[in-house]
Amino acid sequence: MKKTTSSHKISKVLAAAALTGLLALTVTGCGGSSGNDPDTDTNAQTETTAGDSSQSDTSSNNTDASSESSAGTASSDSAASAGAASPADGLEGKWVYVYTMTTSQYGNEDPYDYVTMATDEYAPESFFNIRKKDGKFIADYKFSGFESDIKYYGNELIMRNEPAYDGCETSWYLEFSDPFDDLDEESHKITLLDDGRLFDVSEYREEAYEDYEGYFSRTTAVYLRDDSPLLDDIEELRYFDTVTVSNAVDLLNSIQNNRRIICEAGKYNFSEVIPREIDNPKVTTIYGTSKHKLTDISNISIEAADGADVEFLINDAYEPVFAIDNGTNIKLTGITAGHNVQPGYCSGSVLSFDYVTGLDIDNCHLYGCGTYGIEASYSYDINVTNSEIYECTYGLLDLSQIGVANFSDCVFRDSSDMSMICVNGSYGVTFENCIFKNNNSMSYESCSFVEIGEYDKVTFRNCNFSANEYYTFSNREVTLEDCTADNNHAGFNDLIGKSGTLSKDELLALYDETLAKQKEKDDKYHSDGLLDQLTLNQMAFEDFDMWDSLINKVWAYLKNTLSEEEMATLTEEQQAWIKEKEAAIKDAGADFDGGSMQPMIEYAEGADQTQARVKYLIDNYVRK
Repeated sequence: MKKTTSSHKISKVLAAAALTGLLALTVTGCGGSSGNDPDTDTNAQTETTAGDSSQSDTSSNNTDASSESSAGTASSDSAASAGAASPADGLEGKWVYVYTMTTSQYGNEDPYDYVTMATDEYAPESFFNIRKKDGKFIADYKFSGFESDIKYYGNELIMRNEPAYDGCETSWYLEFSDPFDDLDEESHKITLLDDGRLFDVSEYREEAYEDYEGYFSRTTAVYLRDDSPLLDDIEELRYFDTVTVSNAVDLLNSIQNNRRIICEAGKYNFSEVIPREIDNPKVTTIYGTSKHKLTDISNISIEAADGADVEFLINDAYEPVFAIDNGTNIKLTGITAGHNVQPGYCSGSVLSFDYVTGLDIDNCHLYGCGTYGIEASYSYDINVTNSEIYECTYGLLDLSQIGVANFSDCVFRDSSDMSMICVNGSYGVTFENCIFKNNNSMSYESCSFVEIGEYDKVTFRNCNFSANEYYTFSNREVTLEDCTADNNHAGFNDLIGKSGTLSKDELLALYDETLAKQKEKDDKYHSDGLLDQLTLNQMAFEDFDMWDSLINKVWAYLKNTLSEEEMATLTEEQQAWIKEKEAAIKDAGADFDGGSMQPMIEYAEGADQTQARVKYLIDNYVRK
């Protein structure tokens, strides 16, 4: 396994970052050994600190810094004096928020670490604007997020001649003055690393008592100058280092947060991995099986090397080839995966995901005899692009309790025997520019090509269906928008025919009709106090479905009437609105999570958001 640091964005400091003593792993950018690779910690530290004698002895370094501070200053607390040089002189300017690194630990338990990027959903908005006036550092600061809204303007920064925290590479920090004793309780220790990153560090500690073992957390918000070229591709900063692997053992041992893993060409057979070869708490090995489940992982990209044929496989028909339980911001690129068993005997899917938020699959090829190409549950924000699922023995996809799943430019082919697309308890499932061909759902009359739950919504946009066999295309209504069909059932061809674009007059008439239906429904809500929850859920779904269907028709009309430039601008707007809508739906249902009212609340919010958007599009684009 070969490990390298990110070439131009994360310096040796971040790759080697770890807390000493109390914490086994953190990403702080200061001293210590790397926590990223349990199999190569020593090598990683040596590689990332080569040529940096200041980090060769962290303990000695801290002692020297402490001694220097005591001998060289009358007091460790002072304001920067006029005309005097300061180690903080490089702080002047505007600083843009990039990411937050957090480590928390209860007692002697293993620490829990995670990173929030500025590009993540629900990420905070923050900046520093620091200037020097009369020898004093003055800062404007804003932080909005995590239920906080903090703003300091024109606040003096006070120099402290000591490290911001144990193991920090700098021996100083600045903090906000508090002349009126009215700032938030959490202190901010601001320091500037040699690699040009501004750190805003805060710590929280609860002391142990009786049966309580105590708690410690450290949060480090990281900023870059507003003219830094690294901001041109801020997403690349998500990965602190890069590891290259060539076999299944090294791949599993390399799984760590905030890492890019490059797979060299070859077959990665997880059935050949011996459990004792795995030394990684992120990997759970199920003894007696070939299953190696990745758990509690975030910000990981697993990619095939350029031009390399990389294949993940197992010899066990009863387990998934690759499984993740509880993850955020996971990417799989250029991977072929499947079961190395006789077709027809599988009961495990190819890829399995539980409780994953932010999943990107690109240019992957998933083959049977796996039951489904992708099986996912309780997951959010799934994006599958330019990929292929084929020769599976149950169906193509099994999605349960999913919020937003987009499949674009994918091919789904040559699979059987049951329902090809199974969706249950999910919303926002969309297929765009996809091809479905030579699939068969006729083993059981109870199966349909698409099988969805009572409140589920599935949309096919610009898709082609060719030579598929089934008794019924869908057990419930789905949206077919600008789709085409070859050699399918006559009934399906009728459905395709109904998905054509409306004229302006037809669209405006349908809009007026939908408004009238909504008023009628609203009157029923308010007049009938005896409706049970199941009925209310159904009515909320019908409202959402009605407006969602209309916005799709509006969009189809606009695609045929706006110029290419206008449509490109509006599409960018629309994509931003979709994210805002889905976030609003998720927020609305959060307080009712798992309760019988949750579907009603979420669908009602979705209906309101979509109705408002339809009105905007009608007024600003259709009527003009």
